[in-house]
Amino acid sequence: MLACLGPVLSVRVGKAFSSADEHARDTPAPAVNSHTSVKLQAKVDTGSYATVVPLKCVGKGGLDLDPVGTVKTNTASHKGVRADVFLVSIEIQGKLHIPACYVLALDTFADTCLIGRDLLQTGWLDYRGQAGEYTLHLGDDLAKGRFYPFWLV
Repeated sequence: MLACLGPVLSVRVGKAFSSADEHARDTPAPAVNSHTSVKLQAKVDTGSYATVVPLKCVGKGGLDLDPVGTVKTNTASHKGVRADVFLVSIEIQGKLHIPACYVLALDTFADTCLIGRDLLQTGWLDYRGQAGEYTLHLGDDLAKGRFYPFWLV
């Protein structure tokens, strides 16, 4: 169903790696542990300024992570929604491992997440809509843990 709306990626969301303790800054990030993570489909959403995950996946009953903050945001259908901010690790398509990434968590999402402009701004997306083909390249700094979203400043 989602594929007809644009690029859909397979992602894993897990507990964030601590940058100093679990890997060196100049080495690629370790893979997200499949036993302590949640597997989701992700929609590439150029209209979303932030990467968004379902609250039930990262909050209580999911990964049981504590939020690091709260922001007020707008969704496609609502204005002024409060969203919890979580620090997580993300693995995209089993290839790109982001050791620490801030995401918004909303309880209005089902089992999908959105890859927003906060991650997309680090690279490029080539999308051929009618053919359903795409190439996504995200910046190398993401895999080294050098990422701070513009919306959290």
